[in-house]
Amino acid sequence: MRPRPPIRLRAIALAALLALPVGSALADHRRETVTLTLDNGRRIAAELRLPNDSGDTPVPAVMLFGGLQSADRTLDLLPDVDAPMAMASFDYPYDPPRSFTFPGSIRHLPAARAAIFDTLEGIGALFDALVAHPAIDGERITVVGASLGAPFAVVTAARHDIPGMVAVQGYGNLDTVIAHQLALRFEPRFGRAGRLLADALSWFITAYARLPSPEEHARQLGPDQRALLVTARDDRIIPERATNALWTAMTDSRATAARRDLEGGHLHSSADAMIRRILGETLAWLHDEGLL
Repeated sequence: MRPRPPIRLRAIALAALLALPVGSALADHRRETVTLTLDNGRRIAAELRLPNDSGDTPVPAVMLFGGLQSADRTLDLLPDVDAPMAMASFDYPYDPPRSFTFPGSIRHLPAARAAIFDTLEGIGALFDALVAHPAIDGERITVVGASLGAPFAVVTAARHDIPGMVAVQGYGNLDTVIAHQLALRFEPRFGRAGRLLADALSWFITAYARLPSPEEHARQLGPDQRALLVTARDDRIIPERATNALWTAMTDSRATAARRDLEGGHLHSSADAMIRRILGETLAWLHDEGLL
């Protein structure tokens, strides 16, 4: 890994990244569709944006997975950078209900579980496709997951030895996170009974889904990987202990781990300025680590 720039230079680099116009680079990219075929026969169409002016030199790539935005919308949120860079994403293979109702929403659990595992397989397949792409530098590929996408980034980075991993408002302890978010909905209506209902539903969902643990996978990150956790100091959606569980696992791994605690609350789909600021911080870190 190349030496890190002095702190002052890193600060100047970050300021430059954040000052660059948003979206102007999109016109300098050509789009390709990468078809990913999963083991169950399902096909996922991933969007790949490649710089037009990179010449014959392979460029780094960022795979970006956010909340429930489309792939096109997610990639539009990346700030412009003064360096050739490829970008890739795909739509989650599931359109969930926009609100959770009990017990009606439970019927969606089998489809949601299948989509989670399809997404994990799809990100791995996308990484393999990028490594094989002649325009991509396979040693400078990073998976970035924000909020809902954070566990996908952690798990796939560990399983596929992806060089860079960024978890924006990431977390471990999935049962704690699910219970907390259900309690935010149930407790105002049902009080203590709502909290008990949230805990019971969280136990049922995690027992049924048997989801891979982000913190267990984070501990498996290797010495050639770089990992960044970006948190929100006023996050009311992700419990602090869930954030700390992931961070502890990252520092227990052999990867080079870093953490950025930023002001503000949890990301939401309309907070474009906040998302771009966080992604600007992320791109500056990638630059520091030689991944961009």
